Amino acid sequence: MLPALDTIWHSPTLFTSIKSSAPFNGKVLAQCPKSSTIAANPTTPRESPHGSNGFALVSPACIDPLYSKPVIDSEADEISPGPHHHVAGHFSNTSTRFNFYFPPKDAWGGRFFQLAYPTQSANATEETIGFGLDSKAYTVQVTGSNGFRAEAAAASTQHIYGYVYGGSGGSNQVIGGIENTVGVWDGAVAMVQAVPISAPNSPSIRAMAGLVLRNRKTEIQDSLKPGGSGNPLSIPSMTELERSMLIEATKLGVPIRAWEQYDEVADSSHLNILRNTIIQPSDPTYVEDFWSKPGYLGTVDSALGTTMREAVVDFNATVEDVQLDNDGKLVSIRLDTVPEAVADVYGYDLGFLGADDFKLRTISGTLSTANYTMLFTDYTADANDATLTKFIAKGVKVHIDNKSSVAMHSYYRHQIPERAGFYGFDQFRTVNGTNYPQRTPDTSKSLARSVSGGNHTGTIGCKLIVVQNLLDSDAFPWHADWYRSQVKRQLGDRFEDNYRLWYNDNAEHFYEKRPPHRLALIVPYNGIYQQAL
Repeated sequence: MLPALDTIWHSPTLFTSIKSSAPFNGKVLAQCPKSSTIAANPTTPRESPHGSNGFALVSPACIDPLYSKPVIDSEADEISPGPHHHVAGHFSNTSTRFNFYFPPKDAWGGRFFQLAYPTQSANATEETIGFGLDSKAYTVQVTGSNGFRAEAAAASTQHIYGYVYGGSGGSNQVIGGIENTVGVWDGAVAMVQAVPISAPNSPSIRAMAGLVLRNRKTEIQDSLKPGGSGNPLSIPSMTELERSMLIEATKLGVPIRAWEQYDEVADSSHLNILRNTIIQPSDPTYVEDFWSKPGYLGTVDSALGTTMREAVVDFNATVEDVQLDNDGKLVSIRLDTVPEAVADVYGYDLGFLGADDFKLRTISGTLSTANYTMLFTDYTADANDATLTKFIAKGVKVHIDNKSSVAMHSYYRHQIPERAGFYGFDQFRTVNGTNYPQRTPDTSKSLARSVSGGNHTGTIGCKLIVVQNLLDSDAFPWHADWYRSQVKRQLGDRFEDNYRLWYNDNAEHFYEKRPPHRLALIVPYNGIYQQAL
């Protein structure tokens, strides 16, 4: 049995089919007449009945057929992090779950908050719930997915003030949501904003600079620490190639002060996750082209091309030992031989050798030369075919190389956006376009559209505050400025009343709890985006 409407006293649309003490009947909650897409009274008026994705705007009167059958699974009164009524459920025939966390009636201020992120759990953290309670709001959270449809389905109300917020990949969903809905949310906060050039370009840029600058790591860090010059470009021992690469990365958006935490900025793990899951499936000939065709650093006779080729690891080995976890999943293998030194631990492909040393299909992992070990335990191995890992056994001959990973380091040079305003890439433009072969499709653009469900046109349907951080080496500070220009172009004289961009100094990308050594260098910004809400 489900609660009566007076128990869920603010009656969001999600529950309007619930009859007093009656089970949910599973029927569609509302139809979506053509007029409903513009019938709402949004804070930011819409001049078109269509969103940035080209489809009709979603309004509270429109129920997405995929999410038309919410089912309540349980409810309970809970006390942590403060007294609240917890309603949990799911949308029928989907894997999407939702949770509502309602404050006591006398502690409700007529609003709700909703956090969005593509891979989040449907269960809100105590911090998220507590922030809602402290703000006299109920909290909504749904299972993370691409696009904004699940968020919009859970948020639709008749009518309660609602505010959606999300950081990094979640900012894509926020923007997709408010560009393609009307009257669903009254305001939004996008933190550490991603844009249609962010991934895989940003991880690629950082990995490339990290590769070229690795021999100057200590000197760069010393220059940025207290007592240093503050200017890594003034390091006397820095070569022309190293200096030009640091300038290139800085123009593209990597904050120069962020290099004090060199290993975090140069980390190529994110690039290799995208390599295995996004880039190779969508652009399968890139690696071969990189190492064989003119215009790519794999073939160019230059100092940078030489550096790329020298970073390649390519060898055959025999498996001496195999480690599995309790579920029989491959954890690591020990090899009979490894190179003396490698530039990076990430990005190695292991191929099984058949007749005449012909390399069969591959799996990916990390390489520890000190231990003669290849590991398969981090996210870069998640895309591995489990059926292949079962063939690894003692005595099996394998081929290991990082040619694909090295090629990905310069992928950003082959993804120069055609869209106007991305001024960080102007350094690669010529009067005839660019000197670098360009790849199709535009992976960054496609990925952003997939995650957001929109096109980042700036046609926002409610008030928006963007919170961007000046020490962020993942979501570059200027990316938010680019989106600001899109909103200004769309809203015209309504811009000042509906948009704000806040920059925080000494704050980085992550809003989750950070290790103590990081807190000596950065300022957590959770309270700042909460203030924006």
